[in-house]
Amino acid sequence: MNRGIARRTLFEHGQDMEVFQEQLGAAGERGEVEVHAYCMLSTHFHLLVRSPQGELGRAMQRVQTEYSRWFNRGRRRDGSLVRGRYLSKPVESIHYRHAVVDYIDRNAVAAGLVPRACDYPHGSARFYAREARGGPPWLERSWVEETVRETLGLSSYDPARYSEVFGKLPEDLARVVEARWGSRVFDDPLDDLVAAAPAGVKSWMERKARLADRVPPGCPIVGLSTLEDAIRAIACSEDGGEGGRRAWKVGARDGWPVVRAGLTRELCGADFRRIAAHLGVSVTTASKLARLHGELVLRDEDYARRAALAAARALDVWRYGV
Repeated sequence: MNRGIARRTLFEHGQDMEVFQEQLGAAGERGEVEVHAYCMLSTHFHLLVRSPQGELGRAMQRVQTEYSRWFNRGRRRDGSLVRGRYLSKPVESIHYRHAVVDYIDRNAVAAGLVPRACDYPHGSARFYAREARGGPPWLERSWVEETVRETLGLSSYDPARYSEVFGKLPEDLARVVEARWGSRVFDDPLDDLVAAAPAGVKSWMERKARLADRVPPGCPIVGLSTLEDAIRAIACSEDGGEGGRRAWKVGARDGWPVVRAGLTRELCGADFRRIAAHLGVSVTTASKLARLHGELVLRDEDYARRAALAAARALDVWRYGV
């Protein structure tokens, strides 16, 4: 993605967007990129792309440079138009790829421009949801259409059913997608975890617990409110006393802040400062709580089981959208 320098308008009207798309198409014809999803708003753009030959940098530099020249020439303007090099992050998980398409689709809706993504004329959702074979020739439709077919058990792609599979990203997961842009760690466990039973999630937590306490948090996987709801639901299902908090007691200790700190670090990609702000404690206390969570996962079977159930329930939001 990228945006205009100093948040200025990047696309002033539809013709600007058409010229930018022409440059994307040229990059596609040269075999430099495949564009799987896109959305262009006045101040920025989002693309889900694949570069078969590893030429993404050269392709995007050319696209942005050629567009900027055209934009400046027509307005007798000079100087930078975009804020700099585009922001790119790898999409290494099928579930995350699905979420990225959802996120790109929702941009125009979130901006209040249209009620539905398919109504926006400058995004790929319009073509996926309305035309079985239409759209720009440079839009690589194979993966999205195959996902719709396989998910719904269709023999052929039906654009009318696109919205049954894509375009349902909850606000909490939209924030997860944004947070993953800032992650420096790309060891992405999302596919394996989403498909795993609680026992598999528990094994993953045990491996995480054996790591040093100061290992940086990884990519965010679920949103904070989703995780909080899951922890509360598991607690209430096992023991409704004290609003479910009794289920998290470990001996005489209240395990409620412990599991919140530990799973927020593991599943939400949060550092100790963010955990502290979330729980209303000091950074030192947040660190101690997260460390204690790891210890309990390894030595307290019942605590580890409940934590794994809570994590698996939160991950179901990715899998089922509920």
